[in-house]
Amino acid sequence: MVVIMKRDATEADVAGVVERAQECGLVAHVSKGAERTIVGLIGHGVAVGEAHGRIESMPGVESLVPVTKPFKLVSREFHEEDTIVEVNGVRLGDSEVVA
Repeated sequence: MVVIMKRDATEADVAGVVERAQECGLVAHVSKGAERTIVGLIGHGVAVGEAHGRIESMPGVESLVPVTKPFKLVSREFHEEDTIVEVNGVRLGDSEVVA
């Protein structure tokens, strides 16, 4: 998840977000740009969900953006082998094109 801070967020606001994230078991990475600061939060499921609810209304926070990929469980990163399904004797998903 990425926390986008408001333009007028103070150092104390950013530190508060980092502290809250760590309380939830997440690792926080602060990136300061010319006009805006973002805080990247790294962690797993429940901790991210808990952090979202506890961070979104904090002072200086503009918005929270999830960064998980859709269809993660069927991606090549998660499942490298081809999925082959047979329907009425025809193999779909194999190396041959089905006409």
